[in-house]
Amino acid sequence: MKETRKTLQLIRHAKSSWQQLGLSDIERPLNQRGKKSCQIMAQHIHALGSDLTNVYVSPALRAQETIKRIFAHLQQLQEEQKAQHQALSTEQAQWHTVEQLYTFDSAVLRSFLQNQSPHCRAITLVGHNPALTDLCNHLTNAYIDNIPTCGYVQLVANDEFAWSDIHDKSFTLQHFCTPKTRQQSEIR
Repeated sequence: MKETRKTLQLIRHAKSSWQQLGLSDIERPLNQRGKKSCQIMAQHIHALGSDLTNVYVSPALRAQETIKRIFAHLQQLQEEQKAQHQALSTEQAQWHTVEQLYTFDSAVLRSFLQNQSPHCRAITLVGHNPALTDLCNHLTNAYIDNIPTCGYVQLVANDEFAWSDIHDKSFTLQHFCTPKTRQQSEIR
């Protein structure tokens, strides 16, 4: 039986609110558009059949709210289509908050990935730009100008390697979707 190649999923936090003065950057919540974007992107992730496993999230409130809302919408979608997909188990619907993911530097994300178990097949990072966009551009031959808020990227490894051996151009861009492109495709 052939093993699946490593998969890296990147999710940028949804649009945050700047309305509450006095909040630090890490404390900013999602705004209404950000909340709606989580629902749109959960529908896309569900349609792809993607599993969000080994999920590591920035401690920023906007990142925490993003993954919480995406998981909630995924569970709702899977309950509506029981015959098609197994419902998310409690174990799958968990994530790990990692302080070092509150970063804007892709080198920090790469270092985090290099410290993951070589047996881990899939990792999902929920965080911030420009770190996520830069990481994607370093790890693939594709060029993305910007992963917008609540943007979703799925990368698949070109070869077998341990996470500690991750290097430039070691992945292929499999999927790239944003709330805006998703809404436009639904209108057509």
